[in-house]
Amino acid sequence: MFILFVPIYLQELGSTPQNTGLILGLFGASMAISHLPAGYLADRFGRVPLLRLAWVMGVLATSFMALSNHLVTFVIGNLIYSLTVFVSAP
Repeated sequence: MFILFVPIYLQELGSTPQNTGLILGLFGASMAISHLPAGYLADRFGRVPLLRLAWVMGVLATSFMALSNHLVTFVIGNLIYSLTVFVSAP
């Protein structure tokens, strides 16, 4: 749900409107790409381990974003967080 506030944080960290659009596009692309292996991994390892992995990744990514003081580190945390959407497929 905090995706609604990401552009505000990006602006506060010095992002231009063009960079904000690019970053949000990368966010969407990484969410789309993460679905590709999700079904295979769910069949191979089960759904519960994937849910746990996504939870841990989400906590680490949001902690990374919360502690970042620079645009680059915030974007890296944001992209890591976007990879957690893979659990919606299984």
